[in-house]
Amino acid sequence: MSIIPKRFIKSGNLGYPEAETVERQTLKDGTFVKKVAQTVIVDHSTQGRRIESLTLDEFKKKTKSEPWPETATTRITLDHDSIKKLLEYLIAHKEFLKLQHTTFYNLITGTHELSELKPSELSALVSLVQTAAKQGKLADIVKPDALQNFNAAIHQAQFKNAIAEISKMLPIESLSEDDYKKWFLTHHWVFGTEYLGPEDGTKIGWAVKGDIVLRSIDGYQDLIELKLPTAEILKYDASHKNWYPSVELSKAVAQVIKYFQETEDARMILAQKEKLPFLKPRARIVIGRTNAWEQDQYDALRRLNASLQNIQIMSYDYLLSIARRMVSYYEKVS
Repeated sequence: MSIIPKRFIKSGNLGYPEAETVERQTLKDGTFVKKVAQTVIVDHSTQGRRIESLTLDEFKKKTKSEPWPETATTRITLDHDSIKKLLEYLIAHKEFLKLQHTTFYNLITGTHELSELKPSELSALVSLVQTAAKQGKLADIVKPDALQNFNAAIHQAQFKNAIAEISKMLPIESLSEDDYKKWFLTHHWVFGTEYLGPEDGTKIGWAVKGDIVLRSIDGYQDLIELKLPTAEILKYDASHKNWYPSVELSKAVAQVIKYFQETEDARMILAQKEKLPFLKPRARIVIGRTNAWEQDQYDALRRLNASLQNIQIMSYDYLLSIARRMVSYYEKVS
């Protein structure tokens, strides 16, 4: 019997509606028993590239001189969903996670299916990879081209969970600014990849109560002033037919300007004693909702932002849009 490692069937040939790649691998090549695995990978026009089926064939013969039969003695075929369940079982089983030196498996293939795994399944994969890394066998279990997709899938799952969490929080009027502060401290990535993380608020007395200080990549500090999603951003002046800052927003802007002055006054002390180089910090005020706005309100907010120096006013809906774009980015990567 001749084993073909891989063959490619183009779209339209042999009656196949879409392109397929068939990969075959001999699992056991014994004297009387041969075991062969065959994977069919399909490039769907709508679902993308995925493993469509896995077939395990066992061939048997009674004598050495006897030729291998053309038809498998035993055949097991798994469809796409069954393969996923098998993978979930393997990565969750403690014995597989031990990754003994004599038994390594390429469980992670780098396909886009990683993005479909649940957080618990991704955690199991992380444990698997960590164990392999400690034993110096990472290359045996993760193909080099899979690492980028694996990392993207993890981030994608984390971002999706964070988006779902704050989306559930926004309609709850009983939540406080501290509740939102906890979310933003955990998910500061929503403000951009330029930030490494939050500073210890205990070092900055005037910022401890309800605000966040983030350290940027260049080592400087920026301020995040949080107000509730229920707060008004703009009010309409019918007599002049224009929008102007609400009382809540005006107070927030005044507070930020006060922060700027206080950081300037204490800049040398903060830099020398606390190792916090506050130098012309930028501030972002997160306030209110804009999902039901008209275009003239967006225009008014843009003009207001353009008139402020080092201060950006953004709504919770705007931040949600940023977060969703992050998810979209990792979906493209994976």
